[in-house]
Amino acid sequence: MSLPNRGRLSLIEAFRAALPASVSDREREALEAYLLALAGGGAEPPKRGRGFDWNRIGLEAGVDGGTLSEVREHLLPVLRAYARPAQVRRSKPLDLRVALGAARPQGRPGRRPEAVVAFPVASPEPWDDPEGFRAALDLHMRRHGDTVYRLHRALLARGGRIALSTLAIWRRGGKAPRRSRACGSSI
Repeated sequence: MSLPNRGRLSLIEAFRAALPASVSDREREALEAYLLALAGGGAEPPKRGRGFDWNRIGLEAGVDGGTLSEVREHLLPVLRAYARPAQVRRSKPLDLRVALGAARPQGRPGRRPEAVVAFPVASPEPWDDPEGFRAALDLHMRRHGDTVYRLHRALLARGGRIALSTLAIWRRGGKAPRRSRACGSSI
């Protein structure tokens, strides 16, 4: 199935407008008649291998090879459109989960991020403050059930400006903040 006739006719009009002036009126009319015959009959242009059979197109249109080589760049998009199957809109196959009523919302795959909690509840167990920033950060993140990602989102929600990778490096002990306002705000 190829382009509908309305699309084919607009392609022929575009081809007609793009033809160089050196093409004679007889050859111009012969090419237009050939394209209209293709459009009216719903046929595809003759092919040879993976390309078009230019000799046969020239014979069927009644145009010599020199003229065809001159208008080839203008004729090629029209012929490709005629040879390309039309885009047929198909409905998606019925998914068994949708049929059973367990439709999954469309969007990105994976779990949805949890809501940002400004002050998560800490575990009530007593703790000893550890030595060093890394150990203290890790202890309090575990007490509050936080991950680096959730802590990052909570800091951003309160106006902090810190990279996720920075928090991860701090928790691993690769680096420590140099100043108390390393997050970029008064948090």
